[in-house]
Amino acid sequence: TAITIDSSGNTTFAGDVFEIGNNTSNVDLYLAGGTDSNNTLNFGDPSDNNVGRIIYRHASNQMGLYTDNTQQLLIDSSGNSTFAGNVLVGSGTIDNPQGWGRVLQVQNSGANGASLSVKDSNNEWNLATYNGDFNISDGVAERLTIDSSGNATFAGNVTALTIASTNGTGRYFMIQNASGNQTYPVYSFKTDGNTGMMNPSDDTLSLVTGGTTRLTINNSSSTFAGDVSLPDSKKAYFGTSNDLEIYHDGSNSYIKDAGTGNLEIRSNFLKVKSPTAEDMIWAQENAGVTLFHNNVSKLATTSIGVIVSGSIEAVGGSIFVYDGNEFRAGDAGDLRIGHDATNSYLKNNT
Repeated sequence: TAITIDSSGNTTFAGDVFEIGNNTSNVDLYLAGGTDSNNTLNFGDPSDNNVGRIIYRHASNQMGLYTDNTQQLLIDSSGNSTFAGNVLVGSGTIDNPQGWGRVLQVQNSGANGASLSVKDSNNEWNLATYNGDFNISDGVAERLTIDSSGNATFAGNVTALTIASTNGTGRYFMIQNASGNQTYPVYSFKTDGNTGMMNPSDDTLSLVTGGTTRLTINNSSSTFAGDVSLPDSKKAYFGTSNDLEIYHDGSNSYIKDAGTGNLEIRSNFLKVKSPTAEDMIWAQENAGVTLFHNNVSKLATTSIGVIVSGSIEAVGGSIFVYDGNEFRAGDAGDLRIGHDATNSYLKNNT
């Protein structure tokens, strides 16, 4: 017996091969059902006669493909396909070391790599692997290459788009999960790996050259590790309204107080020196002020007046000693010259 049909309409074929038609003509196999019914083609074995099946649902115009009694593929009337599991294009097995929920994998065991193409009537973009690199190209040239070490090379500019985030809406380029160090800044250059930018601690940014930190900026200050140079006539400004200026114009140097208030130099011991470190002025807190000539003290203030080292010359003017005061000469002030508002006198007080 080749075919058996039981009282319920079930048909059993005794052989392994069932052929409809021949090799030279087209043959149609119709499974017709009601408007709201399902048509099912089952595949099974003696222990489970519908473990695999194809179902067409007339009510929703959907077709489902089942394996192991579970729908794995659904195709709707618009041609949209929904896969319940991973999708592999090519030969091999699905690799999912990151444990992602679902994977679309394009695989090629040959040397030419594998690619996934997205194309419309005007544009084509390709995702491809080749010689260990991952590439994104636009059908003309590679635009992004990521090598096996994770280094990314962009063929053009990188522009941050306006996107929403938990921190608000704005444009940003973010580097996460790396702070870097002086030897290997987190943001550096391909041919100069120890020069760039790093984040040594929270709210802190450092600029590095040659493996040495040159500038550190935090939320309260900026610290330079070396000199700060400004060319001629370029000014360092201080104050909200640029009240204080410091600059050199190519001939002279200036400290200019151009705003409100005083220019105050505060120190417990102020020394003004020449470029060769010769003393010019000393001013000491709770003490005196000393003026120097050619690095030699000439005039110093004291608690009772001044001390002059050397001669006093009045050129084109006079030396005044007011009424009731005296001009004295000698170690003990032996010679005294004065005026008491009525009389003048010259007195030897020895």
